[in-house]
Amino acid sequence: MYRLTPFNILRHLIVLLLGGLVFLVFSNIALRMTSGTSLVGTEELSRIMMIWLVFLGAVLVLHEGRHISMLIAVEKMPPRLQLLMALVGGALIILCDYLLLRGAWRQMHFAASDSFAVTGLPMSIVYLPGVLAAGIFIAITAVRMVGLILGRRTPESHFGFDHPVNDPE
Repeated sequence: MYRLTPFNILRHLIVLLLGGLVFLVFSNIALRMTSGTSLVGTEELSRIMMIWLVFLGAVLVLHEGRHISMLIAVEKMPPRLQLLMALVGGALIILCDYLLLRGAWRQMHFAASDSFAVTGLPMSIVYLPGVLAAGIFIAITAVRMVGLILGRRTPESHFGFDHPVNDPE
């Protein structure tokens, strides 16, 4: 049975963004090829949509644990060292995500009074997905770290050793 969860809604939003992006770019190319004109504002809109698509996709990938990971050294470590590596890695991820959050927040406020030339959309709309994604990245990582500390999550599940994508067969 299909459940409507926040991450399923995010999947649908990503599909809509990708479909809209493909439509805008294809329409613009078709118009340029056939009539030498283009739709006004499609370049700005497609740029905005691409930025949102990348950040929302990154949130979904982190949530699902489908990001690229180098496990060759970690899987050979004893479980306690794996746990330590997971916690140190999580702390570094939270630090980097905090820097992303802080930087995107500042840029969003710097750009609040500016707008795009053609569409008139606020320029801060470009930095908002960075703020949202960084906050969600921090939350996901913090929840995973708490799970590791409390023993509700194992290093094997954290690193994805038990994930079917990482199975060699």
